Amino acid sequence: MGLHQEFRFKHSSPEDVRIFLRQLSGTAVVDDQNDFFVFSQLPGAPKFTFDCELTECGVRSERGGEYFHFLGVFLELLTGTFGAVEVEDI
Repeated sequence: MGLHQEFRFKHSSPEDVRIFLRQLSGTAVVDDQNDFFVFSQLPGAPKFTFDCELTECGVRSERGGEYFHFLGVFLELLTGTFGAVEVEDI
């Protein structure tokens, strides 16, 4: 696919992260597979995919296409919900 990154942040439980990811359904189409989420464009928007796998420290992502708008919203909401986020290319 495309770019691989890990987003590390403090959270109380994996369920808190799942709840957060499910709330992104207004920003993208969400395919919820419990510990793996696939986000894609809403109808009429530029095509992208943004995969998130839950990890012990946060989420690991792989993404491609025109994901830039979604990434901005994702980061804004992520920091607003969990505080500081460390991002690393993998």
